[in-house]
Amino acid sequence: MKNKDLSHLIVNDKHRIIYCYIPKVACTNWKRVMYVLNQSKPYDDPVSISGPFVQIPKLFPRLIDSPVIEMKAKLKHYTKFLFVRDPFVRLISAYRDKFQEHNNDYYKTYAQDILRLYANQLTPPQSVDASGMRPSFYNFIQYLLDPMTEREEPFDEHWMQMHRLCHPCLIKYDYVGHHKTLQEDAEQLLKILNLEGDIRFPPSYENMTAHDSVLDWFRTVPLKDRRKLYELYEEDFRLFGYRRPDELLDESFRLCGGRGCPSISPHGSSVRPWLRRLLPGWAEGFISTPSPVSSSQPLSPVSSHMPLSLVLPPYAFQGGTAFFIFQRG
Repeated sequence: MKNKDLSHLIVNDKHRIIYCYIPKVACTNWKRVMYVLNQSKPYDDPVSISGPFVQIPKLFPRLIDSPVIEMKAKLKHYTKFLFVRDPFVRLISAYRDKFQEHNNDYYKTYAQDILRLYANQLTPPQSVDASGMRPSFYNFIQYLLDPMTEREEPFDEHWMQMHRLCHPCLIKYDYVGHHKTLQEDAEQLLKILNLEGDIRFPPSYENMTAHDSVLDWFRTVPLKDRRKLYELYEEDFRLFGYRRPDELLDESFRLCGGRGCPSISPHGSSVRPWLRRLLPGWAEGFISTPSPVSSSQPLSPVSSHMPLSLVLPPYAFQGGTAFFIFQRG
C-alpha cells in the first residue's frame, strides 16, 4: 500500500490504539474520543469538544507519520478498529449533510457541476444562498455512476467506498463496529480497551438517517441505476456483512410503487386494500394453481368483472396461489 492509502488511520500511542475513521459513520464522535484520550486524566467529556475542531487537518497523529519500521510494529501490536454502516444509508447521510444542508464549500466544489451535468442547469447560482437550488438525490447518484467522475479525481471521502478508506483485506482489524448498534458497540470496544470507567462515548444524534427510510429515498432512482450503484458499492456490502437490498434491486420494487410488494395470502385479504389504493378503478383476481406459475402460462380469472385484460408481473409466483391484476376493458 502507498502512504496515501493509510491516511485515514489515526494513532494514539498512549493507549496503543489505531482508529480508521470513515466519514458519515460517527467519525466526529470517535475523533472527539481520540482527542480526549490524548490528554491527561481525568478525561474531559468528549461531548465538550467541538465537532469542527476535531476535523482540523493534522490534529491527530497519523500512522503514515511514523517511520516504516514503526508503522509495521504498530499495525502488528496496536488495537485496530473501525466502524461501518450500511453503504446506501451512508450515501443518503452524505447527501443530506453535504447537499441538503447549507454547505457552500460543497456547493461550489461539487453541487454546481452536478447541477450543470445532470439537472439541466447550464448556469447554476454562484452560491447556495442565491436561490436555494440544490442537486436532487438522483442527481447525486448520477454523479456517482458517471465513469468520468473518478477520471477527474477520486471520490470525496464522504462517499468513497469504505473498503478503499480502511483496506480490511490488507489490515487485520481487531474490532469492527456497526453504526446501527453504535452505542452498544462503542461500549463494548471501550471495555476491550479497558477504558469503560474513564470515558463515555457521546450519545447518537437524534436526526440520524434511518435505515427504514432507504426505500423512500430511492423511489426516484430508476431500477437500472440502483443496480449499477449496488455494483459500485458491492464490495462494502459483502466485506462488512450487509445483505443485498433485494427490495431495491428486484423488479417487484418498481411494480409495487417503490415500497415492495405486500405478502400474499391465499384469499388475498392483505392485498385488496393495498391494491385499491395503488390502482383506483382496477379489479383483482385470484386463481388457485397446483404449482408456481409464470407470466407465460394462460390463466383464467375467477372475477366476474368482464371484459378484463390480464396484467401479470414478469416474474414467477411462489406457492400454489397466484395474485394478478386485471384492468377493466
